[in-house]
Amino acid sequence: MKKPIIIGLIIVLFLGAVFTLGYLNRYNPSSMGKSAAGSPEYSRDVAAEESIAPQAEPYPTDSIVEQGEADRTGEKIIRDVRYEIRSKTFEVDLEFLTRLPDQFGGKVETVDQGTNYYGSDEQRYYNVTYRIPTDRLDDFLTELEKDRPIFHKYYNQYTVTDTYNQTEARLNTLIATEERYLSLLEKAESIEDIIAVEQALTNVQSEIEWLTITKDRFDKDIDYTAVRVSLVEVLASESLTGQSNFWDEIKDAFVTGMASFFAGLRNLILFFLKIWPLLILIAAGIVFFLVRYRRHKTKE
Repeated sequence: MKKPIIIGLIIVLFLGAVFTLGYLNRYNPSSMGKSAAGSPEYSRDVAAEESIAPQAEPYPTDSIVEQGEADRTGEKIIRDVRYEIRSKTFEVDLEFLTRLPDQFGGKVETVDQGTNYYGSDEQRYYNVTYRIPTDRLDDFLTELEKDRPIFHKYYNQYTVTDTYNQTEARLNTLIATEERYLSLLEKAESIEDIIAVEQALTNVQSEIEWLTITKDRFDKDIDYTAVRVSLVEVLASESLTGQSNFWDEIKDAFVTGMASFFAGLRNLILFFLKIWPLLILIAAGIVFFLVRYRRHKTKE
């Protein structure tokens, strides 16, 4: 009678150990967020911040304007567009995002692709920054949003007209000043005059270089809008919208339980394989003890 009870207890303890190992492996914080590319998963809130791609230092803004008004008045507009897409057909959506910019004369500026590991779960992601011609932006966004659920969208536009015009005017003034200094340098006769003109010319040329870079950056961001898209793979048990009903929660709990069991079983097997020399010594000791015990009992 005692033998079946002992065997039953051993089985219960074994299954408990399997589930415990699986659960700890699945939800242990130290194993979460480790990514092949070193990038964290993008969440709904982070997608509205500077998470999809790093940005340059922000421009001084004059005011926010509407799209139609900007087109009529010739305002200099910079637009900031970001999307987060959660997909259960990751490969299909990845292929779509890869070929999408070519249809609108755009190009890929940056890519961050990899896999997040959450215990035994893997979740792929693809973060991309496009540069899309601003005059094709509306068509591009329409195609991007077509036939797929958008988890989060962020769109902002602002005018930098005054700052742009001031930069351009200052640049033109300095270019004219540079020409005058070059003319003076040709006419200078004394060493003192040459040194003074060259020093002033160097200062002017340095400022021209800096303002040219600033204006080029303005032109790039005005003419080619940066569109940042984060594509995140959704596991079969998860929801595309982040919301779930009771039936979805039941299915998720079942899938989670099975995943925890198999993860624990896998870890237990790996643990035993790692300590196999110790297991052999323990087994040999048990056999030796049983043999001596039976011999001693036989003599009695």
